Amino acid sequence: MPLNDIVYAKVSNDGVVIVNPQGRVQYANVAGSALLKAVPGQNFPDARVLKGLIDLVAGYLKPPVSIAIAPAAGAQDGQIATISPLPLPGTYAITIHNVQEKSFYETTLRNFFDFLDIDLAAPIERFSRGLESLRHQIPVETEDNPGESVLAEGRAISLCLQRLKFLAVLMKTKALVDQERLPIAEMVRDALEACSARVAARRLSVHVDGLDKELPPVYGSRSWLTRALAELIDNATRYSPETSALEISLRCTGTHVLVHFRNHGKFLPRHLGSHPVFVPFHMVALYLKQKRMPPRALVGREPDPTLSSGPGLGLPMCERIVALHGGKIQAPNLEDENVEFVLEIPTGAPTHGDEVLDIRQAQRYAKDMATIMQRMRHRRERSG
Repeated sequence: MPLNDIVYAKVSNDGVVIVNPQGRVQYANVAGSALLKAVPGQNFPDARVLKGLIDLVAGYLKPPVSIAIAPAAGAQDGQIATISPLPLPGTYAITIHNVQEKSFYETTLRNFFDFLDIDLAAPIERFSRGLESLRHQIPVETEDNPGESVLAEGRAISLCLQRLKFLAVLMKTKALVDQERLPIAEMVRDALEACSARVAARRLSVHVDGLDKELPPVYGSRSWLTRALAELIDNATRYSPETSALEISLRCTGTHVLVHFRNHGKFLPRHLGSHPVFVPFHMVALYLKQKRMPPRALVGREPDPTLSSGPGLGLPMCERIVALHGGKIQAPNLEDENVEFVLEIPTGAPTHGDEVLDIRQAQRYAKDMATIMQRMRHRRERSG
């Protein structure tokens, strides 16, 4: 069993039990032993979970497999067991948590996002507008009047609050997504314009390929998708070496439009690696992890200056926006020196989890694809 899996199992608040394909317990953390009396060397004690493991190993089920466990006699809380394969062949993790505890945290998060969206949205907007009006009234900064520095701090706080507000809207289960017909190339141009100040400040050269291609339109919310593109560009810009290049390419494959983002530096802060970059506040978790390292672990290592650049909201916002439009974001090489992000958006596929196109959307999509195919056919005929 890998060392990092053992460390995770020991510190997890959930019950974690490691078993072989036959269900024999190889390891159980304290919570796993207490919740289900799992004993190393013996079979996993719950028959339903054991059956789920056997079906997963046989290929009848896809991971992760979740199975409800009936509460023990006298207990009020039910439990959920989740079965997942581990990187080491022939080992599986069974994670057990209380349903009531899970419900508590889900309710707390839902209330928090509602509080941001309902109670704080207007004050955040007023604060942001007030800062902009003050910008023209602040005199030249002196030692006795550090107005510009205070204003800069206010803008940083305002940006973080704005992102929190947007995240609160996006995390609602019924976040509103329009069904506008959107040319992806125009949105990339708008996103680049929104990030032009930061790009200029870092003296980056931007190379965009595919803006003139015949790409099918996508459907959704222009403001949300443009913001997702801008967040990805902003993220790439922030972690690019000065005077380096940012490359963006657009292409169509099947029924999806792909937008590739690549910089010649690190798309993400150093030491992030396989960290869950699409989890809100992931930078806070990374900062705390590094802060808690024993002094000997930091010998010969420079502290990561990018850890103080934000809480880690931009990429989770992107992922959520794209998911609401039926797409996804991939980062296949997080461990490499140069990280590439690929944004994939369906060109006419349904959103909101629908499995069929509505009639109007299907007709528009068919017309768009027919037009593109006709243009491609004419080009081939002229070149032939």
